[in-house]
Amino acid sequence: MSKKYRFPVKKDREKIYWNGKNAVEQQLAGLPRLELFSNLSFTLEGCKGILEYRDDYIKMKISKGSVTLCGEKLTVVSFQGKNIQIAGRIFSLEFSVAKGEGQ
Repeated sequence: MSKKYRFPVKKDREKIYWNGKNAVEQQLAGLPRLELFSNLSFTLEGCKGILEYRDDYIKMKISKGSVTLCGEKLTVVSFQGKNIQIAGRIFSLEFSVAKGEGQ
């Protein structure tokens, strides 16, 4: 291969560790985790309860605010411990966080 098509290799940056954990992992520990599969399925780890529930609107409490889903035919598939899974056609996802607590 000619030199013309060679690209420089970028080395991975060093990860910063505190107390044996990656700094990013340490910041994210204990925060809610969201998974959205297309617009048909939603999973939230760290749900502290359901505040409002209709077939077109579900509002869930998280540690520092709430998460709201709007759509149609929304159904709670499972709610075990702090994990909730919702199925249906999702149109929008909204976060509402208390002022100054987003980071």
